[in-house]
Amino acid sequence: MKPRIVFAVGTIIAFLAGIAVGRWAPPTSSKPPAVTVARPNGAPIQPGVSVKETDQETQQVDAPGSGPTELKTTELAAEIDAALDQTDQIRRFASIAAILMKITKENGREVIDQFRSGSPGRDDFFVTSYLISAWARADPAAALAYAESFERSSERQQAIQGALDGWARVDSVGALEWLEKQPAGLRRDDTRRLVIQSIAQQDPERALEIVLEPGSRNQSEAQTAFLQLANRDPVAAAARAESLPPGSLRIQSIASVAAQWARKDPEAAIDWVNATVKSGARSQAIESVVASWAQTDPIAAAKWVESEPEGSQRNRLIQNLSTRLASDDPHEAIRLAALIGSTEQQDQALRNIAQEWSQQDPTAARAWAEAQTDPAIQKIVWPAVITNLARSDPKGTAALAVALADPAAQRDALTTVASQWAVVNPAEAAAWASTQADVEIRKQVVATTVATWINANPSAALDWFASVPPGPTRDFAINTFCHQLVEVDPTLAIRMAGSIGDDELRGNALANTVSVWHQRDREAVRQWLATTSHPPELRQRLTEIINRPQ
Repeated sequence: MKPRIVFAVGTIIAFLAGIAVGRWAPPTSSKPPAVTVARPNGAPIQPGVSVKETDQETQQVDAPGSGPTELKTTELAAEIDAALDQTDQIRRFASIAAILMKITKENGREVIDQFRSGSPGRDDFFVTSYLISAWARADPAAALAYAESFERSSERQQAIQGALDGWARVDSVGALEWLEKQPAGLRRDDTRRLVIQSIAQQDPERALEIVLEPGSRNQSEAQTAFLQLANRDPVAAAARAESLPPGSLRIQSIASVAAQWARKDPEAAIDWVNATVKSGARSQAIESVVASWAQTDPIAAAKWVESEPEGSQRNRLIQNLSTRLASDDPHEAIRLAALIGSTEQQDQALRNIAQEWSQQDPTAARAWAEAQTDPAIQKIVWPAVITNLARSDPKGTAALAVALADPAAQRDALTTVASQWAVVNPAEAAAWASTQADVEIRKQVVATTVATWINANPSAALDWFASVPPGPTRDFAINTFCHQLVEVDPTLAIRMAGSIGDDELRGNALANTVSVWHQRDREAVRQWLATTSHPPELRQRLTEIINRPQ
């Protein structure tokens, strides 16, 4: 099966052009001096241990373009097959883009038919839709008629969207007129958004005229057009966004323009927002600028944010920025989090840092968590660190999870450990889970272990129950077991449910099992119930379930 080609034609070409000439500098790292930082209440947050700075620079050039080349359809179809056989992703994209430029009014149908008939069963419909899009640029009526001929609804919709994409690039009026004649609904709305996107890539001013017409102000479509215009001319885009009447569309449009402008010149974007944007839209616009700026130069973005007056917006900006930096530069993220003046927002920032850092480097994140002396900070950062440590070393992480002081955090961490441990060694995990002192936690972690074990080896999980003494842990585990077992072996599930010692839990387990079983074999359930000796109240409850309409 060939890899799916999921980029639009214009996106493929732009991507290739940028990659072909872009320059990339490998990340450099340094170790800054340790910094002691503090919470709003004065408690210390211990710093991280490393800094990574990434300096990435890209350069865009015009997409390659050559006129259609006359080739036999069999040759073009063979070129497509050869392109899909490329193991290098960039070469594959480049080859497909070059082939699309060779599709003409005369050869479009034949090339597509030849391609589709040459390799039946291949996952190639994305390529087919791009071929239809290329054909529609030359002959939209024929390409659209061809797209409507597909029998499968999903393929027909995708083919129509491809045809309209190509048509809109050469005749936006005609494409939209055809679309407006189609039945109203989600599919038409989705297709219209794609058409607007195609128009915006070619002519963002025209796209804005369409989406800002009275009665047609779709916010998603407007943002698409504003982003494209801001990419070409941020000053013009800013003026258009500011001219909108007050409301959510204006606020979102200003934020979109600010974000796109900041990709190229964040300081100019900031100056524009501060100088001209009114207070109602300024806060969101500033956040958009900083978010974009952080993607290209997080250190500069952080420096600017630190210079802002203290307050809720500065706290919010630092929280977002520290989360953004947590994977690449956790030390800087921690330093920034310490500047947040709100304890609640600082807690969330530290939680985000722990989550992101422990995913990237669980050992370093653990060392940081162990260095914390404030119990409140320990409570915040340890759960995320333990969760990610458990993915690679569940057995070694179990003791850390047990030591957590917060009951809810301890329960969640132990459940994660049980789930991960059961994947590696379910018998060992089950034995450990059964030793937990707290009854509720023991029930939870045993059930989690059994649920994971059942999926891998149900017979071994069933054998394990023989070694578990009667009591709440065994009952809870059997209940979990029955919930999953009923789907594959309802007779065994009903027998196991009947062995639960707790009356209430046994009744619930039997009711759940019967409700699933009777959907498949009502008569078998009736026969089973006729032979049981359950109390009259439970028999009546189960009888009512069996007699429900299917």
